[in-house]
Amino acid sequence: MQLLYKSLEDLVTETGPLHVTFVLKIADQMLSVLDHMHNKGLVHRDIKPSNILVKSPDSWQLCLIDFGLAYRPRPLKVSQLCHQTTEDFSRVFGTTSYASLEAHRVSELTFRDDLESLAYTLIFLLRGSLPWSAYLQHGSIQGRIRQVYKQKQRHDGQRLALGLPFEFGMLVDCARSLSRDELPNYSLLRTKLQECSATISTCISPNDRQAIRNVAALSRPPPPAQPGQLIIARMLPDITVEGHSSQIGHEESYIHDPSLMTSEWSTVWRPGVIVDVDWDELTQLYFFTAVAICRLAPECTASDTMVPFSTLFANDANAPSSIVLVEPEWALANYYCYVYKDPAKFYFLRSQQPVPTRWAFNSHSVDYLRTRLGSKHDIFRQYDMLHSSDPDTRHSTRMRSGHVKIYAEVHDLSSERSQHESMIDWLGTRAWFDECVKACRHRDLENRRWWTGASFGKGEDGSNSTREISDSYRGSDHSLWDIQQERNTSITLHISAEPTGSWNIADELGEIDLDILVE
Repeated sequence: MQLLYKSLEDLVTETGPLHVTFVLKIADQMLSVLDHMHNKGLVHRDIKPSNILVKSPDSWQLCLIDFGLAYRPRPLKVSQLCHQTTEDFSRVFGTTSYASLEAHRVSELTFRDDLESLAYTLIFLLRGSLPWSAYLQHGSIQGRIRQVYKQKQRHDGQRLALGLPFEFGMLVDCARSLSRDELPNYSLLRTKLQECSATISTCISPNDRQAIRNVAALSRPPPPAQPGQLIIARMLPDITVEGHSSQIGHEESYIHDPSLMTSEWSTVWRPGVIVDVDWDELTQLYFFTAVAICRLAPECTASDTMVPFSTLFANDANAPSSIVLVEPEWALANYYCYVYKDPAKFYFLRSQQPVPTRWAFNSHSVDYLRTRLGSKHDIFRQYDMLHSSDPDTRHSTRMRSGHVKIYAEVHDLSSERSQHESMIDWLGTRAWFDECVKACRHRDLENRRWWTGASFGKGEDGSNSTREISDSYRGSDHSLWDIQQERNTSITLHISAEPTGSWNIADELGEIDLDILVE
């Protein structure tokens, strides 16, 4: 076996984007490789920079590796093609960034798909990234696949090669224009690239790693809000499901999932008080913990998880410790702070404007709320809670032990807003719980993590089917499996001549001959 040098991806990682003259030489070699391979009837199906290796440090001779997905395409009937062209964002064949448009819809790839993947590879070598590269860093699995697919649809060859020799964009458009079983005209494509190479005498190298990788260190801005502030917050389901980090810096070009824009996903403003504000170094975003506020009818009895607030004792040193104090004067009665299962944890958007203070609790009241209404869960009881007969307990534990970041839009609880009862849910007693469960469950579903009883697709009859237990062995699913028990004798391997469970398999072991079919 021959030891090869570095991959083209390694070279870009170490030195930055490659000079256009080098990339033209790479393109000529790789078109020759595809020409030879395709004329033998073989499709690679995973052309990408990490699968193209330089033969030696002092040579630009290339080697295409990893034929694990390669196959000989078979003719498909029209009915099969029509059936397979539905958009399914749960998977993509090959490597997402370099996969062709067709690879997002079918696995029966052909010669044109290899050419399209090569075109993406060459543009990556010239730029150091592709227009959809940033969307692969964050978000759910399905969200990333969907976003990349939509971005590829948006970018034709001319747009992809903007600022580069148009021949690179020509490869994209050529690949997409071919019929399923049509072979590209490699001789013509190589001639075009060779003519391009001859016309380039000097070219400013884009090998400026500082310009490509320079990510300015973000100085921490002041937090948009402070503990104690009374606010209204609306959970943002679309950003929670799709992820916010993948949209930062790409707000103009990001393509949102239209299914999350329907009335089914509408959320309402709910009042609350912020009890903590913290900074997430990884996301460079602030997040806050809030307890909700509700108004009870005079005849209703407050629960143990509700704390009344008032201004009557604001200047009284002997004020009851079970009442939180609001400043300035709050003229309305029967208002309570409460939590449902746990205090809500939300991330501020980077675009969140500072929230002015109209009403606020004093520091003593905030400390009391943290103590009285803070989360008190025992991590050692997590297994029991995930198997609780109460679905809300299971869902709360799922959210608390998961990795979904929930985003919210926040405004001050101004006197103008408080007068518009239709805008704010003052009567709810479940806070933001149900909206958060729905968004987190959907986000986990797109990441192929199913909650107990969660819908995960269409059954054969077209109805939503559910999965009660995961069939994976991933560590994140350990909570779904029962503790190991003794094996029941009814499932012990046995033969009919022996009593159940008494057969000794070691006594029956014999020599096994394997017939290996070699093509």
